[in-house]
Amino acid sequence: VSFDWNTGAIHKATWVKRWRAKAKAELIRAGLMAWTKGGGRVLPGLKRRRAEEAALLLEGRYAGVDTALVLK
Repeated sequence: VSFDWNTGAIHKATWVKRWRAKAKAELIRAGLMAWTKGGGRVLPGLKRRRAEEAALLLEGRYAGVDTALVLK
């Protein structure tokens, strides 16, 4: 949801097709990381955001959440 909210392009993103086809995590992650540009240049904040989205989608890991505490 955050990807579509921020880009409005979930229907165009190739990583979504890869994810739905249960492709290898590396391919899905690479597809997500292709969406890090704003104004034609790579933005550090977008790189961080996409990395966090990949961790959530592929590993179930939420940024800033200590899962050890949640599972207790």
